[in-house]
Amino acid sequence: MAPVSLRQIRKSYHELSVIHGIDLEIADGEFIVFVGPSGCGKSTLLRMIAGLEEITGGDLTIDGVRANDQSPVERGVAMVFQSYALYPHMTVRDNMAFGLKMAKADRTLIAQRVAEAARILHLERYLDRRPSALSGGQRQRVAIGRAIVRHPKVFLFDEPLSNLDAALRVNTRLEIARLHRDLGNTMIYVTHDQVEAMTLADRIVVLNGGRVEQVGTPAELYERPANRFVASFIGSPAMSFLPAQIAALDGGRLTLALADGRPIPTHHRASEATRLGDPVTIGLRPEHLAPDGPGSAALPVEIQDIEYHGDRRFLYASAPGANGLTMAIPGGRPFQVGDRFDARFDPTALHVFDGAGVALPV
Repeated sequence: MAPVSLRQIRKSYHELSVIHGIDLEIADGEFIVFVGPSGCGKSTLLRMIAGLEEITGGDLTIDGVRANDQSPVERGVAMVFQSYALYPHMTVRDNMAFGLKMAKADRTLIAQRVAEAARILHLERYLDRRPSALSGGQRQRVAIGRAIVRHPKVFLFDEPLSNLDAALRVNTRLEIARLHRDLGNTMIYVTHDQVEAMTLADRIVVLNGGRVEQVGTPAELYERPANRFVASFIGSPAMSFLPAQIAALDGGRLTLALADGRPIPTHHRASEATRLGDPVTIGLRPEHLAPDGPGSAALPVEIQDIEYHGDRRFLYASAPGANGLTMAIPGGRPFQVGDRFDARFDPTALHVFDGAGVALPV
């Protein structure tokens, strides 16, 4: 186990800069997840920690030791890739032992560590099988076992579940969470799937364009996103957005006007740059907007589409000045495409973002 520190970490390819001075402190034994859209730099950042990409600038320390110029082996990290990368002609036992054999470890030690990893991952009965005789989830567990036997200080996961089907993805995600509880190692995990991030992470690092947008617990990012980008990326279904403008400042509290002119009093405060008439964006989570909601504010909507999800349905609707509003409702009341009604919401559940997309304070 080891803490990891990134101080002004930068990465450039000739004139192209892709990672722009990232600062991050990862505690000993913490499970950190990097999320963001494709091309945001999350895998590049992970590979820099692993020693597979050169660090252009800044300092990386692992367990208090500067690691910029260390080889991957010297850093004490083990990486699990998106591809299983198992040797097809070797048994599970030999695949897990291969790295230790190359390092000329003692045979007794190798056998002990392989047995330990097989027990942790429930692979004992598969040790003499070849990868072709395993399911996708079992192969991914073998790849994780190959990392475990090295007894690394830090585990690195690069989208390890993306090649699995939905059911295997859920099961393997639970196994990785259990593995972290059992081993207590520092783990850094990259995914584009924010559901994986929300269910696995102690803290989430949201990346965009090679920069950190926000770092926080899943609850902090969901309930208090720092900006519109984080608000739109975290949550499934995504947050809905409405255009509005500042209609009044009452004791520092904002009253907003929707596109049809109706006023919405809020608990949000003005920032130093806030002015009457400024455009802002209202954000609403799907569970906070409902046909029969208890909220004091109403919004006329028209249903554009309906998705059935068993115990609940998602209603996709339009409203004055906005399309793509989402409501998550229980499965009882019937609705049809084209239905019109007033969706209600509680103004205290609103998120408000200024013209630059920064969340206004409450």
